[in-house]
Amino acid sequence: RALSPEAGIRSNFIVGFPGETQEDYDDLANFISAAKLDAIGIFGYSDEDNTEALDLSDKVADEVIRERVEALSSLREISEVFTDLPLPDDLAQRCREWQTKINLP
Repeated sequence: RALSPEAGIRSNFIVGFPGETQEDYDDLANFISAAKLDAIGIFGYSDEDNTEALDLSDKVADEVIRERVEALSSLREISEVFTDLPLPDDLAQRCREWQTKINLP
């Protein structure tokens, strides 16, 4: 950003891939909170015919996937609201506390 302030950084994330643990999800939530990306897409994993992932074990429950997509989307919305404001270093921790208070994963 220092070299090219007008450049944007975006990424897409899939949550709920078979084998994803709560720790994996927490790491992603922390990354999204800290990375300050300009735009993100959050998608839930779903089985697709003719893919290697179709036959993987340790599927994440559809309800958990839905909850994780909603929670990360909320983090994105919070981040977008405050994009141009100085943020405290503990914002990620505050977001996690907020998620816990309203019973998000």
